[in-house]
Amino acid sequence: MWRSILRGSVGLVTLAGIVFLVPDLQTAKSAGCSNNTLQGAYAWMGNGLLGEKMWAGIGIETFDGAGNSSSEGTRSLNGQIGPHKFTGAYTVNANCTGSIRLTYPNGQVGNLNIIVTDGGREIYWIVTDSGLTISGVKKKI
Repeated sequence: MWRSILRGSVGLVTLAGIVFLVPDLQTAKSAGCSNNTLQGAYAWMGNGLLGEKMWAGIGIETFDGAGNSSSEGTRSLNGQIGPHKFTGAYTVNANCTGSIRLTYPNGQVGNLNIIVTDGGREIYWIVTDSGLTISGVKKKI
């Protein structure tokens, strides 16, 4: 008899836990992403090929939560070190994918596709411009 009562109690506690967890899981799942997901400073790094030349860079990019960013950093282009500054206009979709259009001080533009993960604490990116094979990560600091 005690086993039946104990088994029933464990079942009720488990069922109650599931009932209380399901709404929280649904809320987390439906929350999604938006431009507002990206706010504050992110350390970034990337590397790859710029045409036939090796490219690597690091920097800090600041997102405003409204679709704008700015960054300062350092890059190496085939071993030649120099500054790497840009401003960005970004869009984050509800499914946490998105894009960033970079504008450099000389007027050149670049395009990235992004995936926002970990509640906005990490961003994976890849350059989508023809002839470039560069990707990296940005992490909130």
